Amino acid sequence: IERENAALKRVLPKDYASPDLDKTRLGELIDLIGTIGLGDEASRRSLPLLPQRTALVRVGARHEERSGCTLAKARGEQGRAADLIRHLDDAGIKRAAVLSTAYIFGQPTRKVENERQKLMADNDWTAAQVAQYPGRLVGFCGISPLKDYALEELARCAKNPNLRNGLKLHLGNAVVDYHNPSHVEQMRRVFRAANGYGMPIVVHMRSSTTAKLPYGRDEAAIFFNEILPAAPDVDVQIAHLAGAGGYEVPAGDQALQVFVDAIARKDPRAQR
Repeated sequence: IERENAALKRVLPKDYASPDLDKTRLGELIDLIGTIGLGDEASRRSLPLLPQRTALVRVGARHEERSGCTLAKARGEQGRAADLIRHLDDAGIKRAAVLSTAYIFGQPTRKVENERQKLMADNDWTAAQVAQYPGRLVGFCGISPLKDYALEELARCAKNPNLRNGLKLHLGNAVVDYHNPSHVEQMRRVFRAANGYGMPIVVHMRSSTTAKLPYGRDEAAIFFNEILPAAPDVDVQIAHLAGAGGYEVPAGDQALQVFVDAIARKDPRAQR
């Protein structure tokens, strides 16, 4: 911003993560942004306007994935949802989407015994937590999309009232290679299935940094042209501004530009 607006140099605040920020005012701002009506009424209905995305991590799950904006750090397994609600209340936020991190168990670089059973158990745990606060928490199912059981787990989640609200995908964790035709085809199957179940998708689309897979404009174009069209009827949210967590230059910037250009030219594939 400062690079393109010289008058703003040394003017903008730098206390983005400061504990001194007024949490109530910040929460009110997030709520205001979250309730802005975008698109037509039909398109706004498919994805709840939830200003906060968070992940609850089950005690004993033995992973440290932190997906979304906030990780509720609870003292015990039974307190997870309650602690999250306290975080939301402190910030003045009414509702949150809870993204399951069950997909971690399917990460190719991990050796996990009874992987599928543990992934299912983690999704079920997230569903149970969300069920404690039905008016405030909405659960999203988590799957590792390249696994041979991915579509079956998605179908199972679609039958669960506390998980059928949406799907969380982490393509970096799954080591999805945009230049592998079989990976792209499997991603199309997953998107097509989620679309059929009416499940909005939150996707961390950045390629694996650990595996050093290529990522930038070309890979985002493959996602936009070959994968995204398989889910034309549900909202698809690109997490982290198409980067790996924070705003990423140059790879994330190049990837994000693909979506910016598509929206600017009113490409129908970018409507949702």
